[in-house]
Amino acid sequence: MTNPSPWTDADTDTAAAEGWNLFSTDNTAPKQLEIQREDDLEKFATDVEALTHVYTKAMGGSALHLKALQLSLQTSPAYIPPKVGINFTGGVVQSVFADQDVDLMIIDYEYEYSDDETLVDLPQDNGSVETASVTTHRAHVMPGEYAKYEPAVLAAQEARNAGRPSP
Repeated sequence: MTNPSPWTDADTDTAAAEGWNLFSTDNTAPKQLEIQREDDLEKFATDVEALTHVYTKAMGGSALHLKALQLSLQTSPAYIPPKVGINFTGGVVQSVFADQDVDLMIIDYEYEYSDDETLVDLPQDNGSVETASVTTHRAHVMPGEYAKYEPAVLAAQEARNAGRPSP
């Protein structure tokens, strides 16, 4: 098995101990990741049993199992990422909309005008900690709202890329 990033060797070992793992399907392009049973261990009778186990653990809050589900779903040909719009005015989130349920976290490291109750010390990749203003939002599901703005945004981006003035 090839370990796709961010699926680590430690993740592989933990999953294998439970009798399942995340496998790359070599016969598809682009490669898909599938949750399957570890056949040699025979802890699950079928891949469906292994997937059900992973799903149940993920819904119970297990970070490892949730990661496996996310990686598997994100490489599925049926995966369609959500389209999200954020309306800012004066640096403040006024509204969030999407074409499906989405929870969103806004992290602002330039927080000098933020309310103290939004300040959080966040760990950084280099091991340090940085203070930021953090707000969370549940997007309003508004099918078609993103699509309403998309043509104008794409036209402006295309104009900029072609060196033409855009609004």
